[in-house]
Amino acid sequence: MAQLSFLGFLLVAVILGSVQQYYRPEIENWIDDVGLFKGAVKNHGMDKCTKIMGPYGVEDMHIHHPSGTVIMAGGDIAARREWFPPTLHFNRSNDVKDPIFTYDLKTNKVQRLTVVNLPEDADLKLHGMDFVEDPKDSRLLYVFFINHRRTGSVVEIMQYRLGSDKIEWLETVKDEQHIYSPNDIAAVSRSEFYVTNFYHYYKEASIMRAVEGLARQAWSTVAFHHANGTMTFVDEHVPTANGIALNGEKTLLWVSANRAGRMYVYRRDPETNAIRKLDQVRVGMYPDNPSVDPTTGPARATDWDKTYDNPDPEAVSATKVVKITPAPINMRRVQEFPKDSPYVRQTERTRFIAQSYIDDDGHKFTHGTIAAISTKWNALLLGSIMGEGIWHCRL
Repeated sequence: MAQLSFLGFLLVAVILGSVQQYYRPEIENWIDDVGLFKGAVKNHGMDKCTKIMGPYGVEDMHIHHPSGTVIMAGGDIAARREWFPPTLHFNRSNDVKDPIFTYDLKTNKVQRLTVVNLPEDADLKLHGMDFVEDPKDSRLLYVFFINHRRTGSVVEIMQYRLGSDKIEWLETVKDEQHIYSPNDIAAVSRSEFYVTNFYHYYKEASIMRAVEGLARQAWSTVAFHHANGTMTFVDEHVPTANGIALNGEKTLLWVSANRAGRMYVYRRDPETNAIRKLDQVRVGMYPDNPSVDPTTGPARATDWDKTYDNPDPEAVSATKVVKITPAPINMRRVQEFPKDSPYVRQTERTRFIAQSYIDDDGHKFTHGTIAAISTKWNALLLGSIMGEGIWHCRL
């Protein structure tokens, strides 16, 4: 009997040891991603940044690199504290009209745009955004916004001519099956775009919603809107799909798997718009909206000067907003390195590596949700969903 008890104890110990060995890295990553036991944030990099006043509540923004024009999805901060998170407050009676701003990197001028032709009964509760150029007129942009209307989330498509003080509403895309918990959008053409749905359990603050986030369940989705008006899911197994962005050639798609603390990298088929996951990059935080620099060319490390075939642009992401003040932020730069680079450890499964670029304890810059990069303009722009102004940083 004693021998059987010992063997049983030994078997349990072996099983527990195997389970611990298997899950320990994920547990350690989870602890790191949520910020437990990290201690005080060491401020770094904000000395290169100047605060630009005028915009407010900038959840997302993108740079038109040829002209140096930045388009921003702003927000009424006081109202946002009332209805955020959006999917839990569809039926509130307040009629919010969030602002849309532009910022000129050449002149540092901020302009609030007048929205024309928007239906009178339509409110604007803006979230993620993107734009594409008209193929025949590079100064005409089609701008896409996630809008959390009181009647349900939709995508608003508008058009903006560079230099104008107006932006014109064109149409609303509503699809409750494929656009149900939208967070961000990546535009391919005037009528084609990818959209992320952040939560599967999105209608109420339930136990399952908490489980989905804390346990990093791959229950959220990425959907694609086709030119013919139909929509399909292109990935139905992402842990809390948040921000999304395409590279300049529209061959790579970046998705923030927010609660998993990772950036997913997909190869996009331009013929079918299908996507295939290439890699996932652990960034050690909750990534929000990514930005990809289309003009970077070959990625280089400071002490490594060898280029390589088919380089991919750099991507930048900012931390997920949390409803505390101040909320520390970390901005990380993701680069691709060749397998023989000294930056890639032999144990690494990935050649995409995230490196810390800016850290702030939240007293200078808080609630960060977007870091937009342009090497052409030597600019890194930081936006905050709950903050006044944006930060214009030198690279």
